[in-house]
Amino acid sequence: MEQLAASVPAQPRAIQSRRPAGGVDPQPDAGQEPVKDTAMSDPPAAEGASAEAPLNGDVSSPVGLLAEVIIVSAGLAAVLIALAVCYEVFMRSVLGRSVIWVEEISAYLIGYIVFIGMGAALYQSAHVEVDFVLALLGRRAAMLLRLGSNLVLLLLSGTMVWLSWEFWLDTWVSGERSISMLSVPLWIPYLAFFAGSVLLLVFAVLRLLVLAQLVRSEYGSPNSEASP
Repeated sequence: MEQLAASVPAQPRAIQSRRPAGGVDPQPDAGQEPVKDTAMSDPPAAEGASAEAPLNGDVSSPVGLLAEVIIVSAGLAAVLIALAVCYEVFMRSVLGRSVIWVEEISAYLIGYIVFIGMGAALYQSAHVEVDFVLALLGRRAAMLLRLGSNLVLLLLSGTMVWLSWEFWLDTWVSGERSISMLSVPLWIPYLAFFAGSVLLLVFAVLRLLVLAQLVRSEYGSPNSEASP
């Protein structure tokens, strides 16, 4: 029996239980960091997902305050649309009268919400975006992809400014009006189109400058060669 016991190899010390006989975990010594259990910890986030630029504007800054005012005004326009529709329903259902201005004014307010609000939404990164591709890329590749997409956005917003200016100038010079009973000068709703395009261009430039600064700092950092 003694020879059989001697032939059995001893357990490695790395897999031996550290729990004492009493069932209480030992306390770490003074100055020794406790051992962290990483078996059930969450996996690290993808490198591309962590490369998102901090593009949300600060409300305390003038540009951030302007974006906040625009969003509040767009919300008030939505409230006015809801009140106008409720008024029209009440007039038709209860009093049996037709309201001629609700549909046209609601269309103009929707145009205001869309064109004025799109720049502020861009500044606060509120537009819908598909980011699963960024999650598959490395940090530097994700930054370059964001930079390229914002260059395309800059060209698009510049084209919108040019076209909206031509539309607004044409209605201003010709004095064209709507064909409805209200006969609204069309330069008024077209002004929202032009102003919203200008705001989109401004916010796109600011967004591009932030991304360019992040890319420059990433490539110019001492650890840029070691980063993927």
